[in-house]
Amino acid sequence: MKIKAPKFVTTAVAKAGVAAGTAGLKLRKASPEIMLIGGLLAGGAALVTACIATKKVVEEKTVSKAQDKLDDIQKKADGAIKQLDEGDFSGADDCKKDINKNRKIESLRVYRHLAWELAKRYSLSAFLTVLSVGLIMGSHGVLKKRYISSTLAYKALDEAYKDYRKRVQEAVGEEKEKHLFLGTEESGETTIYDENGVEKTVKDNVKTHSKKCSPYEFDWNAQTAPGNWEANSDYNLMFLRGIQNYANDLLHSRGHVFLNEVLDGIGLGRTQEGQSLGWCMGLGDDFVDFGLETYYTDEYSDASQDGYLKNIHLNMNCDGNILAYAFKKR
Repeated sequence: MKIKAPKFVTTAVAKAGVAAGTAGLKLRKASPEIMLIGGLLAGGAALVTACIATKKVVEEKTVSKAQDKLDDIQKKADGAIKQLDEGDFSGADDCKKDINKNRKIESLRVYRHLAWELAKRYSLSAFLTVLSVGLIMGSHGVLKKRYISSTLAYKALDEAYKDYRKRVQEAVGEEKEKHLFLGTEESGETTIYDENGVEKTVKDNVKTHSKKCSPYEFDWNAQTAPGNWEANSDYNLMFLRGIQNYANDLLHSRGHVFLNEVLDGIGLGRTQEGQSLGWCMGLGDDFVDFGLETYYTDEYSDASQDGYLKNIHLNMNCDGNILAYAFKKR
């Protein structure tokens, strides 16, 4: 007959296990910070103990006593050699060799004793120093492993998302998928005439979303880029194309461009994602595109302000996390 444990005991043990597991997870998450703080504290303690040990060495005259012993050994050896030089002994040279040999042996004993005394004094400081370096390097190692893991995970998600967009394009068509991605829809019709004078009706694209769909989208206007924005749409587009051309030159000469570098060029604030997102040769399109050929705007100003565009919406063709490319297996 199988005996079951009381329910309250099972519940208590389960709760204790969950609590212990949660605490262990939190501790593991905070391990780099704990190791770094521990390393800094150990380094500070090593400095303090080294100062205390130095003070004791000075007070006890450990080094000066050893130096006095070495001076006495040297003095005795010189005196013995001098006596041999003043006398006329047939074996003087052999005696001098023995004297120098004994001097070296006695000096070595003094140095060995001094090293032992200093090691005893500074052993704690040396241990704390090694511990400090080990903890700091361990913290760096944990953070590096986590960074590589998160970078590879982001790379996998980015590739999966791009693959998903391709499948959507195959299902609904490239243009429709583009409207879905950009948050636009075909609304309204405009009559135009081609170069032969034939009348054609085309559909307009108007913006329908109020926030960014991806970290590659930016609103460039008088508020977001006050230092570069001008009340002239031709100048604004010319400026953006100039920065776009410069970014392409930088990409082809250096091999990579970070998104934050481009944002600095057009006068927008840096983003946290921009320090790893960007363009890299051999990874994507191999060119930088701000989406200026298919840009759309929020609204136009009134005629009294010369009809310049109030906002230019940029959608950059970043290749993704280019730092993840460094960990790609070749």
